[in-house]
Amino acid sequence: METGLSLAANGLAWVLAFVLARASLHKLTDFYRTVGAALDYGAAPEAWVPRLVRVLALIEAGTALALLIAPVRPMAGLVAAVLFAGYGLLMARALRQGKVEIDCGCGGAPTPVSGLSLLRNAVLVGLSLAVALLPVNAIGIAGAILGLCAGLTLFASYGLLEKFASYLPNIRQLRRDLSKGSM
Repeated sequence: METGLSLAANGLAWVLAFVLARASLHKLTDFYRTVGAALDYGAAPEAWVPRLVRVLALIEAGTALALLIAPVRPMAGLVAAVLFAGYGLLMARALRQGKVEIDCGCGGAPTPVSGLSLLRNAVLVGLSLAVALLPVNAIGIAGAILGLCAGLTLFASYGLLEKFASYLPNIRQLRRDLSKGSM
């Protein structure tokens, strides 16, 4: 059973590594859009935001890499959980302030902050904590390949769900327009 749990931890570590690597890459390659999204949250002084975005990109990249190194995986899982929880708290604060039109700044398709964003981050926190708590044992080459394949499959599914979520505002607007008879 412990080998099965180690395999699960490895697969989850891969998917979290992909999510964090994509988020880091997004911050670095679409820097100004990310800074704009971060400014919309109003959580830090404007002058600090560009530096914070760079620092977070580096932390995300380092955490993504650390998730793939078995001896430090539990600590990396905790760091990932803190990152996802922190981002979730910022999104919850934005929603509480009525800022529903801002981009979550998560990377990928632009997606407005919503309850779905909060749910996604709660799931990512749970997965990160699972990685932190599950045993880390030798799983061999076959186990490593299985973990990579599981991580890729889960990451692809995650990407599809995110893409669908990015269309929700358009679908809601279309429903409102149809109910008003304006189409």
